[in-house]
Amino acid sequence: MSYVPTPEEFEDEKFYTGDLGAETSIEEWYAYQQASAAAQQTRHLRRQADAAEQNARLNSLATAVMVGGAAYAALRAL
Repeated sequence: MSYVPTPEEFEDEKFYTGDLGAETSIEEWYAYQQASAAAQQTRHLRRQADAAEQNARLNSLATAVMVGGAAYAALRAL
């Protein structure tokens, strides 16, 4: 993982970042990096939630199939 300077370390310095496409202050760069990381984490959490929802649906379907199979077997035994 690369070193990320804090805004206090480069208060008034300017430098180029490819992410923003312009010369920006460290504060702007740092805020952009924080927002980018938050957006990435949000996407990751959304994918996890979607996977959990799909897993719940599959578990529900599997339970219904097992209950239906047991009921069918019980009726055939009569």
